[in-house]
Amino acid sequence: MNPLCENMSWENAKGALCLISAPHDITNGEIVNICESVQVALSDAEILLGVSHPDGRYGSSICVTIIATGIDSPAPMGSRGRIVNTPGSFI
Repeated sequence: MNPLCENMSWENAKGALCLISAPHDITNGEIVNICESVQVALSDAEILLGVSHPDGRYGSSICVTIIATGIDSPAPMGSRGRIVNTPGSFI
């Protein structure tokens, strides 16, 4: 979880992009489980799903990236208009 999103509620999201990056041997059951979890977390959002198989980039790991829109949560005090570089992120 990104530290910038710790105090935000995903429940109000209006839309989301969900990308599953996984090895070629991912099963349909695993994809369905991920989709169901995302759908529960973003119950009112229109969700667009994509699956990619980046050769060897993640090894045998599954990486799920979600970009949500329409989240009506105020920004933490002092964070408006600043670019924050968190560990592990690139700006």
